[in-house]
Amino acid sequence: MSFLAQLQKIAAGVSSDPPASVIQQLDKEQATLNDLRDTVSAMQATEDHLLAERTARVDHVRTLGTGLIVLNLAIGLAGGFFAMMLFTTGIVRRVQWLDGQTVRLAAGVAVGAVDLRFAGLFFLIAYGLGLILDVMTLLLEELSFHRYEGLDDRALLILWAALEQFGYRQLTVYWRMRGLIRFLCGRRDWGTMQRKGFGSPSVG
Repeated sequence: MSFLAQLQKIAAGVSSDPPASVIQQLDKEQATLNDLRDTVSAMQATEDHLLAERTARVDHVRTLGTGLIVLNLAIGLAGGFFAMMLFTTGIVRRVQWLDGQTVRLAAGVAVGAVDLRFAGLFFLIAYGLGLILDVMTLLLEELSFHRYEGLDDRALLILWAALEQFGYRQLTVYWRMRGLIRFLCGRRDWGTMQRKGFGSPSVG
């Protein structure tokens, strides 16, 4: 049989009606292809949903990070501003304390512009308030850490709390002003400090 005859036979077989088994097989394959198409579409939809969730999560993290950076910057600026305010306020308060409670009081007493009875009552009230604060501090320490066991130690602490208003507070103002003046003059060192009460380290 020649090649042309074979082609004519194949063409005649294709042009004739296919059997029912072939049609059923084609229908099954078409259904399988439809199922595969639906499965691929569902997988594509799931992948798109996961990608959208991941993109939204990344955007949320980026937004949160940007907000934290801005908040950190704002807190840093506010902290620097308040630190500067506290520093300058502390300087002004120390100068006002030294000027107002020492120079003005002495000048007022010298010229007789201050009522000595009122000044004495005011001093007793201020002294009593400072003593109450010191005693409350000692009570808080006793309730918190309880480091002092003997009655002598507690009595000595109360005695120092009563006596620190006379001289010690004034010395702290002097030391603060001296340290402030040295700081403004450019000195940053602590000076020479010698330890006392400790033995020499043993050389092994």
